[in-house]
Amino acid sequence: MKSPFLDESFVARWAAGELSEAELRKLNESLAQDPEAKLFFDEIGSIWKASSLLKHENYAGEKDESWLEISRRTVSKTGKKHHHLPAAWYWAAAASILVMFLIYRWTDREIIVEVRTGRNERMEVRLPDSSKVNLNSFSALRYDRNHFIKERVVILEGEGFFEVVRQGGTFAVEAAAATIEVLGTSFNVGTRENRVRVACRTGVVGVSADSDPSRSLVLKAGWATESTVGGAFAVPARLDTLNIGNWTRDDVQYKNVSLKDVLEDMHYRFGIDFELPKANTMTFSGSLPEDLNVSLRILRESTGLIFDWITDSSIVVR
Repeated sequence: MKSPFLDESFVARWAAGELSEAELRKLNESLAQDPEAKLFFDEIGSIWKASSLLKHENYAGEKDESWLEISRRTVSKTGKKHHHLPAAWYWAAAASILVMFLIYRWTDREIIVEVRTGRNERMEVRLPDSSKVNLNSFSALRYDRNHFIKERVVILEGEGFFEVVRQGGTFAVEAAAATIEVLGTSFNVGTRENRVRVACRTGVVGVSADSDPSRSLVLKAGWATESTVGGAFAVPARLDTLNIGNWTRDDVQYKNVSLKDVLEDMHYRFGIDFELPKANTMTFSGSLPEDLNVSLRILRESTGLIFDWITDSSIVVR
C-alpha cells in the first residue's frame, strides 16, 4: 500500500510549509522510524529550497542585462515579440518535475522484508495481501513489500505453512530450486535435508522444478510430492490432511507418519540430532507436545525404543 506521506499533494504541501501541526508531527514520527524515507524528504527539501533561492534571489526585481539581451533577440523581423515566462518559473517547473520523479522512484523501489526463526521458534507472518505464512523453526521468508500486490512472490528457506487468499493473480513460492504456484489455498512447503516437500491441505497447488519448469505437477487436497533439490518431483502420493502443517500447533499430531520424519521434525523443533538405524521402518501416530522430555517419553512408550543421550544435543535411537 502506498504511504500517505508519498502522495504528491502531501509532499507539495510539506515543501510549501502548509502542513498542520498534527500532520507534521505524524510525519516526523514516521521519518524517525524510517531513515530511508527521511533521506527522501531531505532530497525533496534541498531541491525545493534551491528552486526557491533561484526564484527569490537570482531573479528578483529588474531583469539583468543578459536576460534583457535574450529578450531582445526574441523579436521577429515583423517586429512581433515572443512572450517568455520568467526563468524562475522554468526552475520551479523543473524542480516540480524532479520531485514527482523522485516520488515515483521512491514508490517503485524494492523494499525487501526478511523474517527468520531460530531454534524452537515459530512465527506467523501476515503478507500485504492478507495471506498468512506460519514459519517453522530455522526458517526464513523474504518478499518485496512494495511490489507484492502486483506480483505475489515469496522466497522460502526451511519450512512454511501457507494460507493464501484469492486475489485474481497467482501466488508463487520459490523454494530450493522449485516453484509452487496457487490462486487461493492452504499448503505446506518444506526444504530440509536436500529435499523439497510440498503438500496441499485445501484447494489446488501447482509444483515445478526449476530444472524443468515445463513439467508441472498439480496437487489436490490431501496429496503431496517431494524431490531432491534440483531433481524432478515424484508422482504425488496420498497424505492425511491431519499431517499437513501439523507442526503449527502446540501439540503436533501425527497419523501413521514414519519415525524418521517424526524425528526430523523434532530435530528442527528442539535442535536435537537423532541417529536412527536406516533399517527402521516404524511409523508413529499420536500427539507430541512442546516439552522435549515428555515427547521422548511418549515415543519410548509407543515404540519400545531406547533413546540414549550421547551429548547435550544428540540422541542415539536403538
